[in-house]
Amino acid sequence: MDFSILKELLTGASIGLSPAVAWLTFITSWNQKKQQHDASIRRSLIELKDEIDHIGNWAQSVYTSDSDAEEWTNPFWRVLDFPSSRLSAFNTEYSPSDVGRDLSDDLVKHGVSIAAFRKLLNQHKRFVKEGMDRYSKPDPNDPSKFIFKPPADWVSELCRLNKKIHVQGIGDESSNLGLHATWNAAYSELEKMLARPMERRKPNRMWIGHILALILGIVGLIFLIALILELYRQVVC
Repeated sequence: MDFSILKELLTGASIGLSPAVAWLTFITSWNQKKQQHDASIRRSLIELKDEIDHIGNWAQSVYTSDSDAEEWTNPFWRVLDFPSSRLSAFNTEYSPSDVGRDLSDDLVKHGVSIAAFRKLLNQHKRFVKEGMDRYSKPDPNDPSKFIFKPPADWVSELCRLNKKIHVQGIGDESSNLGLHATWNAAYSELEKMLARPMERRKPNRMWIGHILALILGIVGLIFLIALILELYRQVVC
């Protein structure tokens, strides 16, 4: 038997098939990781939607410059805060390449509007605390109780702060960074995202790898077939 020819053919088959097999292994692993990553994104989107739904209890109401409410002058009434940790974590963990530019931008804007809303809540909280400390006096008939009688200008400022929370912090459709407008935009894009399957295009550069692996694989198969035929010729013939 002529082992030199067989060795050359085996070497050619190995050189051609080894990169093709390596590329196939890489693509299989990449697809598995991509599926796991997409599944993780979808789980996070579902959890995020639960939080966004809850924030809607605040954001779905509409307030304009003409809005008014009797409770805004009540120092013992206040707007409560809401949790948004999932939104903050999502905006930090995932990029536009993961969920699309539209949804990513809307979620970031909603996070900005929540931060502005909380700033107004804190202003209101500090104002009320300072007023309570300043205008609260012990009840002469019952030292264990306090009487709170703020002046009219303080109550007027309290009303202004409450109105600012609602009109500026929540607002309506025309409020670019109000809770109402940013919540509606984020909620709409989130529903669209969850309604369609997680399908992301592979990077274009992968086609280069596919083409090179195909060419090398074909060359490797040619050498392998030649090796089999040569081995058959030498053994049988």
